[in-house]
Amino acid sequence: MAARKNKEAEEQTDQKEEQVSVEETLSEIEARIRILEKEDATLEEAFTAYREGMELIRRCDRSIGIIEERVSKIAEDGTLTDMEDAE
Repeated sequence: MAARKNKEAEEQTDQKEEQVSVEETLSEIEARIRILEKEDATLEEAFTAYREGMELIRRCDRSIGIIEERVSKIAEDGTLTDMEDAE
């Protein structure tokens, strides 16, 4: 039962993350990088930007993984090739 709830929670997280595009997430990561590059950023600002940036990177990685899975599933139907096969 706990495994089912965890799976449902993961699916809800995936759906929320899909609502924010990979491009938007990358833009947010770039904003955190700009904060880190500022010479006058406080230690607290830098730490917060780093922590947020790492979470954004994980979110982006998960989103890309979801997209790759979808492409692979479509490839099974014969309509597209797997992204790795295309390289």
